Amino acid sequence: MKIILGFDTCGETLSICIKSGIRYHEINKFDGLKHAQTLMPLINTMLKDMGIIPGEIDLITCSRGPGSFTGLRIGISTAKGLSYGLGIPYVLVPSLDAMAFSFSCTDEIIVPVLDAKKGRFYAGFYQKGKQISNYLDIEPDKLLDECSRFSSVLLTGPGAVTLFSNINSNKNIKIDPLFDKGISRSIISCGEAIFHESGPSDKSASPIYLRKSEAEINRMGKPFERT
Repeated sequence: MKIILGFDTCGETLSICIKSGIRYHEINKFDGLKHAQTLMPLINTMLKDMGIIPGEIDLITCSRGPGSFTGLRIGISTAKGLSYGLGIPYVLVPSLDAMAFSFSCTDEIIVPVLDAKKGRFYAGFYQKGKQISNYLDIEPDKLLDECSRFSSVLLTGPGAVTLFSNINSNKNIKIDPLFDKGISRSIISCGEAIFHESGPSDKSASPIYLRKSEAEINRMGKPFERT
């Protein structure tokens, strides 16, 4: 794979990366979930800056979730549209896997965290880049209780600071100083590995949702049910 496009739209920070050979061009932009307006213009600008035409892209990689319902739909629809229009494969990468990827060489327990709203977090537990728990939609106290089972835990991801504010004297839990970094470069690395191991994502591939959307809840006429 010579040229790979990767992007993450699971949260309020839009992260886009293009890998061309050994070169990487990455942009991270906090746009408050205005990804529909900014994603394609930024991709086009980055391709132009690197002297790449869209037809030269070999693989598209995109975050699959969990995360913002709207953000994920925009990102995955864009990935599928580009894949179909350019005739190239695409791979969807779980967001939490990508957040943990850069810590693949450490024995420390890594917990990527996303603010899931309604007083809950999306999270997962990883060691050496491997998932050792299910994807979680969990209350902060319960998540911190799970963290306390380990001698050393590093929180990362855009929800890490919010969760860390709930910690009192639990000294085994630390926070990644780059907790809110863009993950599009990791999306590319994970996506490339997935592609070589199991091929492209199926055309019917859908986001990872750990709960029902607000629209679905409202249609049912029921209050939010904790899982």
